[in-house]
Amino acid sequence: MASSSRLSAAIARIESALTRAARSRTVPDYYTFQTFMMEHLERERTETAKNVHTAIAPYATASMMLLSRYHQRLDSGSPGQMDFRRYKLLRSLHADNGRGEQVIQALLQGTPSDDPMLDADDASPAMIRMRLIVEIQNGNFTDASYLLGKLDDMDHDVGERAYFHALVSFASGGFKRTIKHADKVPAEAIDRPRAAWLAIKAAAQLSDIVTFDRLLAEICDRLTPCAWLHLIELLDPGENGTELSSLEERLPSNLRISSSDPAYEEWAIHHTHMMGRVEARDREIAEVTAVTGVMPTDAEIAADPIYRRYLGVFFVDKILRGSDETWGPAQWLLPVIAEGNVGAFRTAVERLSEAGDYMGVVTLANRFPSSRSLRWQRDLAIVTIVYSAAVATNNSLARRLEHLLSDEQLAPVVTSVRRMTVAARLTPMGRISFMASATELDRVEAAGDNWRDCGLISLGLFRSLEVELNARLVRPLAAQLDVSQLLLQLPETAGALRKVLRELRDTSAKGHGMMLGPLRNLLVLMGSKNGDAPEIAVVRDAVRTGFYALVSDAGRRASAFDSILEMISSTVVGRFRNPPAHGQYLRLSEAAPALSHVEDSLDKLAQWLPVVR
Repeated sequence: MASSSRLSAAIARIESALTRAARSRTVPDYYTFQTFMMEHLERERTETAKNVHTAIAPYATASMMLLSRYHQRLDSGSPGQMDFRRYKLLRSLHADNGRGEQVIQALLQGTPSDDPMLDADDASPAMIRMRLIVEIQNGNFTDASYLLGKLDDMDHDVGERAYFHALVSFASGGFKRTIKHADKVPAEAIDRPRAAWLAIKAAAQLSDIVTFDRLLAEICDRLTPCAWLHLIELLDPGENGTELSSLEERLPSNLRISSSDPAYEEWAIHHTHMMGRVEARDREIAEVTAVTGVMPTDAEIAADPIYRRYLGVFFVDKILRGSDETWGPAQWLLPVIAEGNVGAFRTAVERLSEAGDYMGVVTLANRFPSSRSLRWQRDLAIVTIVYSAAVATNNSLARRLEHLLSDEQLAPVVTSVRRMTVAARLTPMGRISFMASATELDRVEAAGDNWRDCGLISLGLFRSLEVELNARLVRPLAAQLDVSQLLLQLPETAGALRKVLRELRDTSAKGHGMMLGPLRNLLVLMGSKNGDAPEIAVVRDAVRTGFYALVSDAGRRASAFDSILEMISSTVVGRFRNPPAHGQYLRLSEAAPALSHVEDSLDKLAQWLPVVR
C-alpha cells in the first residue's frame, strides 16, 4: 500500500517548505508556505468529498504529526530557534478558525484519561472525536455510544455527526441503524460518500437488496476494484444466488488488485477471515471423508450452509486465481502488515495457526519483527499464538518471547502446545473426538461450571483412546493374523480366548472397532499363562508375536504391552469413563484428570504404535 510512502513524502515536503519559510524570518504568516499547504489541504478535502473510503490524507496527517513533534521539542526545555519558527508556522496554519484551534488543543493535550467518560463534559468536540475513534478501534462500543451523545451538530460539518453515528453502529454490528443514520447525511455533505459506503456494506450483510441497489446506483462509479470484491463477499447470495449473479453483471470488465487501492486493507482482512472459514470447512469434510471413506456428493456440497453463504468468496477466489498472482489467502495481508497494521498481523497468524502451519507463523513473525511501526508484541493474543508455534516447531523465537509472558500465562500455552502436538499425530477420527472433548472441558473449566456433570465429556475423551487403539492395534492385528485358522486350533475348553478372537475377527471384518472392555480382554488373554495346553500356548504366542510386530522400538523399550493394559484398566475406566448406563455423576474436578490421563496415553500410543498405511 502506498499510504506510508505518501505520508513520508508529505512530511519531507512540508519540512522543506517550513525550513524555507522559517529562514525568511517572516513568521508566522509567510505567504508562500500558507499557499503551499492550503492547496494540498483543499485538494485532500475535495478528494474526501468524492471518495467512499476513509483513505489517508497525507498532508493533513503529516502536518499534525509535525506539529506534535515540534511541540514535544519545545516542551523538552531547549528548543532550537528553527524548530520554534516551524512550530509557529504550523500552528498558525490550523488556528485560523475555531475548529482548527480545537484540533490543535486536542492534539497537544497529551494522553487522555483511560476512562473516556471522566471528563467528557469538559472535553472539546475535537478531543471527543479523537476519543470516539479510539473507542471504536478498541471495540468499546458502550463508551463510543456515550461519547456520541456528547457531540453537537453545531460543532461539526453538515451530516458529520450522523456519519459518526453510522460508523459506531456499523462497527458494533447494528446494520439497520447504520443505514438509518447514513440516510441522514445529506447528498452534498463531505461525509456522504463514506456514509453511503457504510450503508451499502450494512445492506449487503442484511441481504437488503432494495437498499443495496439504491446505494449502488449512487456510488458505483466511485468504487475501486477492491471495493467491488469486498461487496461481493459481503453480500449473502440467498438460497439461489440470484443477488450475487445480479452483482456480477455490473462488475467492471477488468478488475486488477493493487495494494494501493484505498479499499485494499479492508478487503484483504475480511477476505482472509472468510477464506479461513471456508478452508476450515474443507478440512472438516476431508477428515470426515478420511474416516468414512465416502466423498460428499455435489448436491451435499451445494447444500452446505457455509459454502452456500460464501459463494461470493469462491467467485473472488476464482478472479484472483485467474490473475498473475500466486499468493495464498493469508499472503494478501503482507502489504497491509508491512504498513504497520497489527490487526492484519493478528489475522494472519490466527489463520496460519488454525491451518496447522506453525512454521508459517514463525516465518511471518521473523519476517515482521515487532517494531515502533508494528508493535505486535504488545498484543497478548498474538504473542501467545507466535510463542505456541515457536515451541511446537522448536524454534529459537520461543526463548525470545518467553519474557513477555508471566508464569500464569505460560502454563496454559505450554498445555495448549502439548495438546496440539499430540492431536497432530492422531488419526482423523481420534483427533476429532479428542479435540472436541478437550475443548468442551476447557470451556466448562473457564466458565467455572463446577456443578456440571462432565461424564459425557470424559466418555468422549476415552472414545478417542478407543479409536486410536482400534486404528493402531486391533485392525492391523486382525489383518496380520489368520484368526479363523487360530480358532480352529483352539479346543472348545478355551471359551474366553475363543470369544475374544471371534470379536477381533468379526468387528474388523465389518469395519467396526472393539470397545474398551473386549480390548482389555484381548490384551489380558495375550499374556503368557503357565500350564497352558500346547495348542493354546501356540495361539497366544501367535497373537503376541503379531502385537510386537506392530510395536515400535520405543514401545518395546517402554514395555508397551503392560502400559497399554494399564491405560484401559478396569480401575481407570471405572473412575473416568462413566457411560450413561452407569448413572454415575462425574464432577469437573474428576474429569480434569481424565483429560491428563487420555492425553498422556494418546501421546504414548502415537509413539509406540505407528498407524499402518
